[in-house]
Amino acid sequence: LALIQRLVHLMNGRISLKSGVGQGSCFRMILSDVEVVPLPSIDKLASEGNGFLHPKARILLVDDADADRDQIRNDLGGVGMNVIESDCGEFALEVLGLELPDLILISLDMPENAGDETSQHIRNNERLKNISLVAMTRSEPPSSEKEAPGLFDGYLRKPVGKDALLSEVRRTLMLGNQAGAEMVETFPETGNRDIPG
Repeated sequence: LALIQRLVHLMNGRISLKSGVGQGSCFRMILSDVEVVPLPSIDKLASEGNGFLHPKARILLVDDADADRDQIRNDLGGVGMNVIESDCGEFALEVLGLELPDLILISLDMPENAGDETSQHIRNNERLKNISLVAMTRSEPPSSEKEAPGLFDGYLRKPVGKDALLSEVRRTLMLGNQAGAEMVETFPETGNRDIPG
């Protein structure tokens, strides 16, 4: 901590601490004289081939809307992912009988609740239940989340933008088989003090 405190002081900055007994601590640094450099977009990082989006991941895309499937296939294929397509839940289940993808993107906007029913079938099947499942919908929130919380590992609002798609695919693939895992740890604001510098 003393080394960090010196570095922050050398950069004309401030360091503070939020802490609570038995609750953990959160350190905050403010560096006023440091230039902020914008981060490259997610698709630029992915196109540089640095493994950012798990190239060669197999994605099952289930959507009856041809235009939506074309756009998502092109966005994912453009960063090296293998996309298997299905225009209905029934065919998606046939595909899943032959191959296990790393992730399933499924539309909840298909007729007769096909997306919800197919997702329930996947979660109830011992062989398929650990495959990450991301719902895509034009409405919000999906009714299935109210009826069956935890059914999906993520959600995308349609029309799906490229950055949102790549970000959600990356996040969900990182979770792997840990459905519902928390990625952010928060610290309660029980105490607040500056560390003298």
